[in-house]
Amino acid sequence: MEIVESDTRVSKTGSGEYVHLKMRVVDGPYEGRYLFDRLNYVNVNAQAQQIAQKSLKRLCRLCGVAGQLTNTEQLHFKRFHVSARIRKDAGYGEQNAVSYPDASDPKQAEPPAPAPVARPAPARPATTGAPKPWQKAAKS
Repeated sequence: MEIVESDTRVSKTGSGEYVHLKMRVVDGPYEGRYLFDRLNYVNVNAQAQQIAQKSLKRLCRLCGVAGQLTNTEQLHFKRFHVSARIRKDAGYGEQNAVSYPDASDPKQAEPPAPAPVARPAPARPATTGAPKPWQKAAKS
């Protein structure tokens, strides 16, 4: 994944704030598809706030952002892995459920560069005493 758009928004009730993320799948069978996530980093529900802050902290680590996040654009276009599933919600229908693994997860290592493609060796001219195609034949 990579984050292609993000911003902070005020919740509908006005009592909280969240980070809205638009992420693009950059590899695999779903390449080019998008996932969206909201991280309620300020919320009246302390547990929801704690979960979102933990997720945001993991996301920062995955994107290589050290220290305090000052702008969500710091997270853009940095590749990382996520776990995603579809969650059914009675009030909102089906939604993405995205979880951010710990940065120490071995799946987070950059995939190795593709191996170079083996190319056939150039053809060598015959080593017989016959003249080479580019050499002029001697006239008798």
